[in-house]
Amino acid sequence: MRWMKVVHYDSPHAARDNTREYLSRDPLRNTIILTLMESRIADSLPGRYWAAFDHGSVVGIGVQTPLDRPIVLSVMSPDVAAMLAQAIGSGGEEVPGVTGEAHVASRFAGEWAACRKVGARPTAGRRLYEARAVREGAVAHGVLERATLMQEALAHEWFTAFLKEVGESPQIPEFIRRRVGAGLAWFWKDGDFKSVALISAPVSGGSRFQCVFTPPVHRRKGYAESLVRSVTDRLICEGVRPMLITDLADPGANGIYQRIGYEAAAEIILYRFDPSTARPE
Repeated sequence: MRWMKVVHYDSPHAARDNTREYLSRDPLRNTIILTLMESRIADSLPGRYWAAFDHGSVVGIGVQTPLDRPIVLSVMSPDVAAMLAQAIGSGGEEVPGVTGEAHVASRFAGEWAACRKVGARPTAGRRLYEARAVREGAVAHGVLERATLMQEALAHEWFTAFLKEVGESPQIPEFIRRRVGAGLAWFWKDGDFKSVALISAPVSGGSRFQCVFTPPVHRRKGYAESLVRSVTDRLICEGVRPMLITDLADPGANGIYQRIGYEAAAEIILYRFDPSTARPE
């Protein structure tokens, strides 16, 4: 692997400009990195970006942003993942983990553990889905309604509750403000609001559900399924490719999305690194 080199970028603008063509070849499987770069350009939060090159051509990308999050890996071969792990690990950066397609993240984690002499353990399995058509199905009573600035506070409250449920740290309020302002936040309304969905701005022709949340008191009434079904149908009619990522530990949610018409595209795994297990040479 000596013929490869890894370039580090601090700027999301530079990272996007130098890797856009590669990432856009497979916008579905690179959806997380594509949306992360666009978000960092919009909000200027810090991040680290690495690109592996083979004779001048990009062959893989790793992104860590915010800096307390695991590295996200693009589509790449396991050998490129190993190269990235060695290059980043030898640079001394501390990272809490890595996530990506199962065969790629596993190779990165193995090389990282060997390079940094730390433990690496899988902690979550996820699945990437896309929908090309919406299947017929029951729709709950109520209507789809795009969020306005009047509902921004409610959208933020419910998104914060969603992040708490999935074990993620809270997002800055500006994240919700941008989604609402751009028309990317939706509610299902039946008298009052029952469920919320946030989607990413379309990048390379695709948009990903970033949050689907129903307060516990309104669950098991079909509101979330109706919301996702309706937003998905709108995206398809607008020529946008709908995507979402689910937790494989939640068979109920996976079943709902499959009923709507979502089909599996990739399996994703998250590894956590444990510096406390480091051993001296």
